Formats: sequence, C-alpha cells, structure tokens
Amino acid sequence: RAGRRPATGTMKYERRYCHPMKFPDLLEWLNKGAARQEGKIYLVGGCVRDGLLGRPLVDVDLAVEGDARAYAHTIASTLDGTYVPLGERHGVARVVLSEKAQGVQQVDCATIEGNIFDDLARRDFTVDAMAVDVASFNGNWSQATILDPHNGRRDLAAGTLRMVGPQVLDVAGNAMNQNG
Repeated sequence: RAGRRPATGTMKYERRYCHPMKFPDLLEWLNKGAARQEGKIYLVGGCVRDGLLGRPLVDVDLAVEGDARAYAHTIASTLDGTYVPLGERHGVARVVLSEKAQGVQQVDCATIEGNIFDDLARRDFTVDAMAVDVASFNGNWSQATILDPHNGRRDLAAGTLRMVGPQVLDVAGNAMNQNG
C-alpha cells in the first residue's frame, strides 16, 4: 500500500543521479558553460594530477572565478545531479553525478579567493597545486598548458610528495581544509 514503511523498518528515499558521464563529455559541457560563466574556470588539484598520470577521472575539482556555489547549482540542474553544499563560508559545493563505477561521479566547485595563483598557494601538496584553464583545454593532457607555480609536475615525475609551504600545517587558517 501507498505510504507503508518497508519491512526492514527503514524509510525509502529517492535521490537524483544522472547517467555516468565520461570526462571528455563533461569537459565539452564545461567549455560550453564556461562561456556563460563570469570569470574563468580551472581544473585543479587531484583532477590535474590524475589526468597527468593517465588515471581515469572520477572526481573533478574546479576552481571558479565568481560564485562557485551558483555554478555548482547550474551543473546539478543541467546534468541532473545532486547539489551538496560543503563550505558555505568559502563558497565550496559538490555535485554528485553518479554513484556508478564508470565515468565522473562528482564535481567539486570552489570559489577562487584572490587569483588562481593565490588559490594554488593554499593547497596542501605541490602535486595538487596545478591548474588548467577549462576554456583552453582540449582534453589532451600532454598538450595542456598547466599553471604550475610550485613545480608539481617535477615532483610528480620524481615521485616526490612535497608541501606547498609551511602554511598548510595551519589547519585552522587554511580555507581549503574548512567546511564551515
């Protein structure tokens, strides 16, 4: 009957997830959306690191000039994903696209505080402090113009894990580590 609880005693709920999206398709959509977005959008962090290593991208990290939460809402509504606020104070949100094993499962959007180089300087490790402008990226990592002010590519090639700087140890002051 309608309105009855399942026999297990748990309530059923419905969540929205779109079909799995491959990174090239997401990149094409981001490029179209970036043209409508005020300011630039960058692929950053582990997304760039994993792309350079040839790993499949499951989590995509974006740094957004402008309102990243609004951009995440746009992604969620357009791609039928689920919007999840992560850090209202710092303009951070996640869009869950799929829980399936193939394709991009989530997109994290963070508002750039200052400029992209300021944003990269606040990241934890050099291999995660690289960025690629979405508008100029064609999906080929070997041809990508990578912003790498902390020599993350060199450390990645050498297998070195190095902090960007001592400020990353200041968890209380590090906006990248706060969800509040």
